[in-house]
Amino acid sequence: MIVLDENLLGLRLNNPIAVWYPGRVCYVTDLRPSTVIKDEAIPQLLQRLKGATFVTTNVADFWR
Repeated sequence: MIVLDENLLGLRLNNPIAVWYPGRVCYVTDLRPSTVIKDEAIPQLLQRLKGATFVTTNVADFWR
């Protein structure tokens, strides 16, 4: 599973990635619809998913 950060929504990267990646491709907002997901909650949310890869351009908040 590839999980894209919401800051990538405008780039519409999910479809081009889905062309070559056989697993699920979604945005972090798809994991908890209709809720606000703060950056601090994303690591715990991802830990619940087996084999998830998180993609973001927000290096300052997620470098660890």
